[in-house]
Amino acid sequence: MLHSVFAAAKIKDVEREIRILLGELGGADPRYTMHKVRSYLHRQIIADSHDVVAATMLSGMPCISANTALYYSQYSINYLRRLYCQSVQRVLAAVYATVGLEAPSASISVVPEVAVGARNCLRLVTVKSNLDALLAVLRKRPRKGLQQLVHWHNCLSLWTVQMFFMATGCRAIRDPLKQEDEFISPGGHGALGDKGSDDGHMSRLVVLTDLLRRQLKAYKAHCRAITGQLELHAPAPTNGFFLRLTDDGCLS
Repeated sequence: MLHSVFAAAKIKDVEREIRILLGELGGADPRYTMHKVRSYLHRQIIADSHDVVAATMLSGMPCISANTALYYSQYSINYLRRLYCQSVQRVLAAVYATVGLEAPSASISVVPEVAVGARNCLRLVTVKSNLDALLAVLRKRPRKGLQQLVHWHNCLSLWTVQMFFMATGCRAIRDPLKQEDEFISPGGHGALGDKGSDDGHMSRLVVLTDLLRRQLKAYKAHCRAITGQLELHAPAPTNGFFLRLTDDGCLS
């Protein structure tokens, strides 16, 4: 609580100093405001990085196109510090140039690496490690034993689901995977409704890449093949996704 109070007080002190500086630079010109500088900084960060999410995080300016991505983005603190300082230097240079002055410059130091942003984003090294573990299983043919077959199927399901959401940005709350034939256009385009109802009014256009299309076809063929092997344990045909082997040897 005290830390938050001191942080808020420090921010107010900085804002007060900024207003004093803008008053000295702009005199009686009402266009020299913090909002204008923040807006200019926001546009400068976008120009420097082509990243509206980072620009919104660093400038505090709202941006409609960044609203959703903010919940799923995570950045290196050193990347953000470098980007911020680079863009601020350019903004300051432009501001000081209006009155014929040269803006002061400062170097940016590297701090211990931490992540900033969404808390549920895995690090790249973690994602790679998980994919390598899946590949280690999938590159071996499953044995005839039911337990090994179910494990191999679940790994293939996870691999396919991850490829689908990484390639399409799917954020499913119900169905984590679509069939290849649901994307019927010649170019592989299709409507993906991952957050809305069945009427599709909140769908968006996505592209099915050749690699993903081949994976979905292979997964569908796998599901047809495994259905015959599992008939004694799961009479209902499986359409994919994950299977669970109970203690008494039945599938659910």
